[in-house]
Amino acid sequence: MAAEISVRTGVNRILIEGHGSTKKVAGVQLESGEQILAPLVISNADPVVTYGKLVEPEHLILSLIGI
Repeated sequence: MAAEISVRTGVNRILIEGHGSTKKVAGVQLESGEQILAPLVISNADPVVTYGKLVEPEHLILSLIGI
């Protein structure tokens, strides 16, 4: 498996595809608007930023984040 690491690259959101129990990460959308598709995304942001800003609310499992 090959990997690409981007540093100092602003991300607007983590892309999610699928519905219900079939949801999975699809990549990221950069601040520039460019989308990078990937089967795995690692965020170095804290959980508040990752789940509060980068992942859209409709994709969250609220019981996992204490709501």
